[in-house]
Amino acid sequence: MSIFGRIVSGGDIEQWCIALTRTWIDTYLSEVERQHDFVAGTLQRPRAYVTAPTLDKWPEDQLPAIIFVSVGLAEAPLKSGDGRYRARWDMGLACVCSARRQEESRAAAMTYMAALRALFVQRPSLDQHANGTTWEGETYDDIDYDDVRSLSAGVAHFVVEVYDVVSANAGPVTPDAPRDDPHEPYPMWPQVLTTDVDVEVVEVID
Repeated sequence: MSIFGRIVSGGDIEQWCIALTRTWIDTYLSEVERQHDFVAGTLQRPRAYVTAPTLDKWPEDQLPAIIFVSVGLAEAPLKSGDGRYRARWDMGLACVCSARRQEESRAAAMTYMAALRALFVQRPSLDQHANGTTWEGETYDDIDYDDVRSLSAGVAHFVVEVYDVVSANAGPVTPDAPRDDPHEPYPMWPQVLTTDVDVEVVEVID
């Protein structure tokens, strides 16, 4: 712990989502293949995991690609009695797929999104980093590309909730003094080892 308390950014949310997907996507794609009677390995595993400012950016030479976009808070943050803030982030999640025909790429996008949806619904803590993830919706978009390939994207909308993102009742009293190592952590508050207590006897008269 730090005297500053926890400090969480939108980038943290994106990186937690990427790490979760990298760890679990093969397991969930394999289960989708089993439930839909696909030959094992039919679904190509993602070749790129990227963050982007919008969902219309993707690595065209690394498809299928999974794109994560944190667009900001879903609502005003809430402050608890101990000064800590709870926040809910809007998270966009897209999988861009390629095929020779539009109907094939569209079907692939739907299938990938089924696996990703199950992953985030069933692991809402993002492997113990968040306090909950809610699935808010899902769409499928056809993307104009060229005469050789057709692209489609499945796009899901999630809300990620984190209870402790910043604390009003924390932080140092004075700014950092110049140090030899600027990356050295700020020291913790000193612990009280001994204390003196003055006791005054007061008569109580009924």
